[in-house]
Amino acid sequence: MSKTTEKQLRETVLEYMCQQNRPYNISDISQNLHLEQGKAALQKALDHLVQDNKLKEKTYNKQRIYVVNQDILKDLGKGDVGGIDAKISGLDSEYKASLEDLKKYEVELKAIHKVISISEAKKQLLEVKEAIGKMKENLAAMENKSSTVTAPVVSEKKEDLKADREKCEREWQKRKRLCLDVLGAILENYPKSKKELFEEIGIETDEDAGVSLPK
Repeated sequence: MSKTTEKQLRETVLEYMCQQNRPYNISDISQNLHLEQGKAALQKALDHLVQDNKLKEKTYNKQRIYVVNQDILKDLGKGDVGGIDAKISGLDSEYKASLEDLKKYEVELKAIHKVISISEAKKQLLEVKEAIGKMKENLAAMENKSSTVTAPVVSEKKEDLKADREKCEREWQKRKRLCLDVLGAILENYPKSKKELFEEIGIETDEDAGVSLPK
């Protein structure tokens, strides 16, 4: 490892220890800083910082614990504090900007999910064209009375109308027969003629109305 890299590692470790201001062992420091260098290089940097009296070293249960020398923290000037605040402010701005970008990407992603694929669009277009074609065929068939499409419909309607007519004719005959039977019973004891009876009670015959039962 070059001297420049060793110096950068010591500065990184010291800055972190000053910011946290709490005791750590070598494993904690390596894990929290996600260092690319191995523990051997980190141990060398820690030993150097202890030798420079920037870190304090204590041994607990055969494990070496490191903490920043509190005198260093007391010596921090206003300029150093201001620099740290500026760095924190810059990181906070970057964080907020990243959140805004994330929201924008989420909106774009949702919009993409709502857009159907080209294959699905082609499928829907084909279905619409087929539906339009069937509608045109039905329209042409309705306009042409001789069309094979409307012929079954007309035939079925005629059968329904014929059945309704036959039903009405049977009811007509039934009621006419019943009415004539009642009038016949009245005429047996009626002193006047049949015509006079009909005029008196307001009876109008089929002949009077100019109609007749179908044969």
